[in-house]
Amino acid sequence: CCGGDTEARMSGWVAQQALSMKTELMQLVIMANSEAEFFCSAPVFIHHMQELEKEPKPVDFVVFGLTVAGIAAIISEYCQKPIAGFILQPSCIPSTDAEWTAVQPISTHGLNLLDSIEEMAFTSHGSLHFLKSLVEMNPLAKWNLNSIRDWYGLPPMDTWDLFRRCNVPIVIPMQENTFRRPKDWWSGIQLTDFIFLRSGKAQSGGLKEPTASFVASAHQDGAKICLITFSSMMVDRAA
Repeated sequence: CCGGDTEARMSGWVAQQALSMKTELMQLVIMANSEAEFFCSAPVFIHHMQELEKEPKPVDFVVFGLTVAGIAAIISEYCQKPIAGFILQPSCIPSTDAEWTAVQPISTHGLNLLDSIEEMAFTSHGSLHFLKSLVEMNPLAKWNLNSIRDWYGLPPMDTWDLFRRCNVPIVIPMQENTFRRPKDWWSGIQLTDFIFLRSGKAQSGGLKEPTASFVASAHQDGAKICLITFSSMMVDRAA
């Protein structure tokens, strides 16, 4: 696993300023940079793959997430390994469907005109593709996706276009009725069911107060609970 210390990176001044800005443009900028942050890990992934090829049982299959899709494509082509995506952020998957946006519009100005302009300019997949191209294909950047591909003798390539043409399997752990599926998604994109972290020992996963009382009261009243959390933070697990 590569990429650095997520908690340390997100607690820095720049990250905190970015997260405090509630605008569609900043959401789009963050999403556009999601993969570029991990480009420097590409040689490490390739090295590990090559080392694992020397093992009695080499790697058969590679599963990638949102932040390493481009690197996974390189691994698949260079190391000749089948890949599949496990994507918890389906809005990153492009579509020409006008209703399928990369980020959700939010009302922050109190002025309908400004909010409408931001919604039109900074929520579409066309806008995301433009920003991602600036970030990932920047010829002045050392960690340029096409440059990395060139290191391994691979031609320039649009990652998601490659996935579409090769019908790369993508698993989204959400139920079918969670959102309307874009009409132009390829057949390899499959929605399953939600996933939950369950400990093998019931007592190790017990909730603490006041959360335990809140959940117990909700269950007693027949109320439904929705948990919204950040998926990359450390979670205590049973030994």
